[in-house]
Amino acid sequence: MKKGLSGLLVLAVALMPSLVNAEEVVVNNEKDLRSCLEVNDNVCKLGTDITLSGEKVVIDNSVTIDGNGNNIFGVNEDASIYFEIIDGTFTIKNTNVSKFGGSVDTVSRNGIFKIPSEASKNVKLIASNLKITDFNRSAFDLSSGTFDLSNVIIDCSNSNTASTILTKGILVGVGTNKVVGTIADSTITNSVSKYDAWNTAGIEVYNNAEVTVKNVNISKVKLGVSVDNYYYDTYGDSKVIVENSTIAADQDALRIYSKEDAQSIANVIINSGNFTGNVKYVNKSNNDSIIIRGGSYSTNVKEMVDTGYLITESNGKYVVTSNDKIETEDGNVSFEGNALPNDWTLEVIEEKLEDKEKNEILTSAKDLIVKNDGNKFIIKNAEMLGIYDINVKDGNGVVSIEGTDKYKISFKLDEKLTSKYNSFKVVYIDENGNVKETYDATLNEDGTISFETTHLSTYSIIGYNAEAIEAENPNTFDGIGIYAVLGLISLMGLTMTIFKSKRKMI
Repeated sequence: MKKGLSGLLVLAVALMPSLVNAEEVVVNNEKDLRSCLEVNDNVCKLGTDITLSGEKVVIDNSVTIDGNGNNIFGVNEDASIYFEIIDGTFTIKNTNVSKFGGSVDTVSRNGIFKIPSEASKNVKLIASNLKITDFNRSAFDLSSGTFDLSNVIIDCSNSNTASTILTKGILVGVGTNKVVGTIADSTITNSVSKYDAWNTAGIEVYNNAEVTVKNVNISKVKLGVSVDNYYYDTYGDSKVIVENSTIAADQDALRIYSKEDAQSIANVIINSGNFTGNVKYVNKSNNDSIIIRGGSYSTNVKEMVDTGYLITESNGKYVVTSNDKIETEDGNVSFEGNALPNDWTLEVIEEKLEDKEKNEILTSAKDLIVKNDGNKFIIKNAEMLGIYDINVKDGNGVVSIEGTDKYKISFKLDEKLTSKYNSFKVVYIDENGNVKETYDATLNEDGTISFETTHLSTYSIIGYNAEAIEAENPNTFDGIGIYAVLGLISLMGLTMTIFKSKRKMI
């Protein structure tokens, strides 16, 4: 029996190499660091500054470098020394990284941290709390797998005297494998180009890439974010989402650089942020798109603003906001929702009814209000404060509002009416004049009464005073019995014709 258990234990250990091999190793020189990185799941913790030499560091398993506040140096005179990640998950954090080929002529597609296009589809790079300076070409060059960059500071400035210098913060894309990732809470500055015809950017995104840029500050660059659909358009589509980022560029804050016959699609969505510099297309293809749903801009971006959003100019800035509210011309009724189409208008017609019709509606409404609230109170008095036919229209006529989206409708009513009551409801009246539903209504601080609905039709606002039923006498007849009988009558066929009455436009 003991022998059998021993065999099972050995088998279990053999099946869990990551748990057995996982270890935090303090390293104090290049040799120990390279050895540590060869063991899967190791955490290589720097005990001092380390300078790399000789050749590139190849990562083909899951391993972590914790810089522990120390520096990792390359060789300023040699751009062939860098980190190449081809498989596994490579995590690097809490360190300063510098002098990776910073004093030699630029080398195309080089980077301190490079995932080549031939790397595994499952490769992943996680980088956080890094400061990167003095490098050749790019701090990150990523063409496969996934990545997560956060709290990274990239200074692209380069003080060397080489004749050809071209530095950028991050390059993503170009390859048969798709690359997807996020750049968040980071800063990129001082991109440099000594080429007359070549620009350089804080972030360059090429084909076959999806990138989210969130809470990123880019400054002192010629181009902020450049999405290329020109050179490598056969590799696949690209998509960039920008949120809450500040991009200040000498030329273009954001651009898509394409060609009319591009085979792939470049798509950019800007949800929010502050942008100084142009936002534009260069040689736009028929399928490329820049869609703006928020943010502040130094140039007019009206043609790129998505439907459901508005652009206004103030103090030389163009601000894009969601179109969340439309009103009647007199401002007495408003309709609110998320990103309402820009061509929607609100039409509200007040129904003018005879007293008999009003009383019939009020009777049915009071019964339904009490019933829907579980007979917890008595309605002592009530008044119909208004009945309205509400429609939203576009260029083609009335828009059908039916579904799960909720819309808020608010009415401005005379304070003399609203001050008389402690409770309010809105009731829905169908096309046959039947009271069908009740909605909670709120008296707001500005004096408006509002409610939420998922469809539009005819609605009546009911004001009333509700008195709670005492617990010891839950069957109190006062009011309840009368309304129950009246409610029964209404259920037996009470209908009204309210739509033939005179109507007054609001």
